[in-house]
This record gives sequence, structure tokens and C-alpha cells, in this order.
Amino acid sequence: MKKITFLFMLILTCLLTFGMLVSCSDKAAEGSVAPAQDGIGEQCVHTFGDWIVLKNATCVDNGYQERYCYNCSAAITMTVNAFGHNFTPATCTTPEICTVCNTVGTGVVDHSPIVIKAVNQTCTKEGSTEGTKCKDCGKVLVNPITIPCHTVVKLPAVAPTCESTGLTEGEKCSACDLVLIEQIVIPAHKPVATAHINPTCLSVGYNKGTACQDCGKTVSGRDELPMIEHT
Repeated sequence: MKKITFLFMLILTCLLTFGMLVSCSDKAAEGSVAPAQDGIGEQCVHTFGDWIVLKNATCVDNGYQERYCYNCSAAITMTVNAFGHNFTPATCTTPEICTVCNTVGTGVVDHSPIVIKAVNQTCTKEGSTEGTKCKDCGKVLVNPITIPCHTVVKLPAVAPTCESTGLTEGEKCSACDLVLIEQIVIPAHKPVATAHINPTCLSVGYNKGTACQDCGKTVSGRDELPMIEHT
């Protein structure tokens, strides 16, 4: 009976010792300090050192750290989660950019248009139509169109004839009647140069001058030279 009791107590002690080993191993893996037994049967109270960085975490990749027990080979590994990008806000001229790794995020945003007011023109000051520009970067999105100072109307051209002069096309302001492009007078005839003609005993002569190419009328010069006497 005593032998059976002794054997039962021995088995119970072995089971309790095995349970302590398993408990120590599990708790060490979790980063706690707990009693355990090493390979030669002695207990170890884990005393862990500082964390050692195996891999630094980045914006997109996890990092890893480990620390080790000073008294045995127990180790704890900890995952450091990726911390994500730290983007600067996108604007209408620059996209999102991570301040840590310079990764480009979303592109530029749309411009924020505001109105460029129209300007009324006068006879002494140019005007302009309405336009738009971005309130953030100042870029002109719709260019205003310049309106000249005066309200321009055309002065039609007049074709010359052999009996009356003509005029080139001109312009004036319909509001103040200021002539903007003056009309130039076009002579009535279309003058062409004429040669000197010596007089004879049968016809008069003429000096050099100009005559109209359409009607032949003298425009300038061409003084008549009297006929000479017969010899």
C-alpha cells in the first residue's frame, strides 16, 4: 500500500512540473516574466533586455523587434505595424505627397474659379468682358476680352471717277465722332506720264506731263508747242 501511495505521489509531482514548464514557455512568448525550468532542471525567472530592432516599420511595411532573457535563451518577438502615409493636402498645382517617403498620392484638385468683373469701356478708357480665375493659385481660366476705347464705325470708301475724287475707307467713333482712321483723297483721274512731242509744220507739239489713262485729259504739264513754218 505504501509503495502504491509513493508511486502516485511521484506521478503527480511529474505532472505538476511539466505544467509549470508549459506555463512558463507560453508566458515568455507573450512577453511576461514567469518562472520556468532550463535544460538541467533549474528554475529561470525571465529578465528580458531592451528591444532590438530587426526591421524598421515604414509607411507600408511592418517592422519587427526582439528582446532576449538575460538568463536563458527565451525570446519575445513584437510586430510594429506600418504607420501609413502622411500626405500633404493636394492643391490645384501640386498632388498629395507623403512627407516621410515622398510617395505621390492623388493628383491635383480642380481650380476654384471666381469671377473677374467686366469693365465698361468709354471713349477714353478700354473696357473688358467678364472672365474667371482660380482663387487659390491666381491662374486665369477664362480670359477677359479687351473692348477698345471708342465705339468704332466704318467710313466707307468712295471710288474716284474722271469727274470726281474718291476716298479711302476710314473709321470714327459713333459716340464722340472722333476720326480714328482718316480717309485719304483719291484723285479724279488716273494720271500717267506723257512723252515730249516736237511740233512740226503740220501739227503742234507738247512738253512732258501727265494725262488720265482713261479719258486722256491732261492732268499736269503738257504745254502746247506751236507748229513751225514750212521750209
